[in-house]
Amino acid sequence: MTYEPKLRYKIFGIECGNFSPSLQTKEQFLTQTEKAKKLLGESVNAIFAPSVAFTNKLVEFGQNNDIFAPWLIRTKSKADAGMVEKSEIAIGFFNADCPIVCLQQDVRLVAIHGGYRCLIREDRNEAGILENAMQGFNPVKTKVFIFGGIGPCCWEPESDKPEIKNPRLCRYPELLVKCLKKTTRSPLGKNLPSVDLYLLTRLLLLKCGVSPKKISWNSRCTCCSCVQENGEPAYWSHTRFLAKGQNGIDGRNFTAVWIE
Repeated sequence: MTYEPKLRYKIFGIECGNFSPSLQTKEQFLTQTEKAKKLLGESVNAIFAPSVAFTNKLVEFGQNNDIFAPWLIRTKSKADAGMVEKSEIAIGFFNADCPIVCLQQDVRLVAIHGGYRCLIREDRNEAGILENAMQGFNPVKTKVFIFGGIGPCCWEPESDKPEIKNPRLCRYPELLVKCLKKTTRSPLGKNLPSVDLYLLTRLLLLKCGVSPKKISWNSRCTCCSCVQENGEPAYWSHTRFLAKGQNGIDGRNFTAVWIE
């Protein structure tokens, strides 16, 4: 009997603490992250966490490694996508608003930090992270799952993205136009310019040849839709932080994906 590899994922939010490495000592960060790793179960032996910086770069596990601990491996250079082909290695991100995009073909797994600037580069002639990642996959056999980010209801792009006002400046203006929205429940205000990152990701994947039947997603907004039983937010959000006038703590969630 053969078993189909299954994609698993978990988001650790506010209730589990703040996973921002810059706000803790290395020892505190490792202790907190190790507790989260244990909660992933015995099927995960290590976490591969690329050092994100809104790039279009993918790094395979075992290349360019910076070992924080035997069970936590980061990348020496900046990269916003990681690839593993071992079921016991989870790919992790310390994110606040950006969705996570998972590409799976058998036991090959790529997890992508789906930030806007990862998807759409400042140079219209430069491929985005999805285009680069799909070079290692057969589009016909690739399954995709998108989750864990902010929705167009809340996200307002920063002012350094001129193509929001003039889509002709970007690589695929016809795709961006379809994704332009207005905020409806954002803590920054209503009727502000927004982009549906989930839809943008799907349209870019379709352009790469992925079948729409193989793309699934959970677009529950981590800014406004995810709350605890006491009514408090369940996840950290950079947008919510900005709405407070940058007072308080700009926290990070810990999102992990792996093949079981």
